[in-house]
Amino acid sequence: MFGFTANGIDADGKVTVVMATLAGVSTIAHAFWRAGKLPAAWMTVLFGLGIFRVGTYDLVRVMKGIRDSGPLGSAISLGIGLFLTAISGVALTAIADWSLTAIARDATRR
Repeated sequence: MFGFTANGIDADGKVTVVMATLAGVSTIAHAFWRAGKLPAAWMTVLFGLGIFRVGTYDLVRVMKGIRDSGPLGSAISLGIGLFLTAISGVALTAIADWSLTAIARDATRR
């Protein structure tokens, strides 16, 4: 049968890659920049939420396209990339939130 694939780096995939890179940079800043722990952690939360938003938007858009394609919809297979994008956004946000909780706990101990 014929196959079709979509490149995940087209269009908003580039935005996701940039946000993931910036989240990595802010995580490194969080680890090594003592005075900037709070802003770096908040930036990581925002990038994680952005990645989640892009992933879920694309996932819903593709799922609606599959549903609206009628009988051809059963022949369309959705890859794992969009699911992994949404899950990684949630994981990044949760880890950064955990880090914010640790920062707050350390601030109250002083």
